[in-house]
Amino acid sequence: MMIKFLSPLAKSFLFILVLQVSSPATAQIYEPEARSEFSRTSFYFEFRGNALGYSLNFDHRFIRQASIRAGISVIPAIFTTTIIAPVMVNYLAGRGDHFLEMGAGVLVGTGVSGFETSSSVLLPTATVGYRWQPADGGFLVRAGFTPGFNPSQINFIVPSGGVSIGYTF
Repeated sequence: MMIKFLSPLAKSFLFILVLQVSSPATAQIYEPEARSEFSRTSFYFEFRGNALGYSLNFDHRFIRQASIRAGISVIPAIFTTTIIAPVMVNYLAGRGDHFLEMGAGVLVGTGVSGFETSSSVLLPTATVGYRWQPADGGFLVRAGFTPGFNPSQINFIVPSGGVSIGYTF
């Protein structure tokens, strides 16, 4: 009825419009954000190791071969509580889920007695060990040689080793 009175150009425009509306949408297809090729963030418990007793740690891989780590260890005693915090940068060499981990950093230590805090101490530390960290997340296992260094002593290398277990995602 009304189509009879439309010009040929208007009929063509209307025809194309009807085709576009009735055809499946092709403009934007939603794709979920691609997952990283490896798990970046880890939380783990370390026994012995850099903090000497135990520590709870956060580790974040900012690239596949490197991570930063920060931990905390609180060792209560009768008169003084010792707080040790390892802060490190790690290099990871390997493929798949298996890595040689080599790291360097500092131990920040302080003692708390009552309401008084003793002066902080910075001691260098290192790590050379094995890390099993699945690329798609899950349990994390670490084991290694974790020497500390105390430049004020004659035998300034303090040998130590540690094992860790945690979760990565």
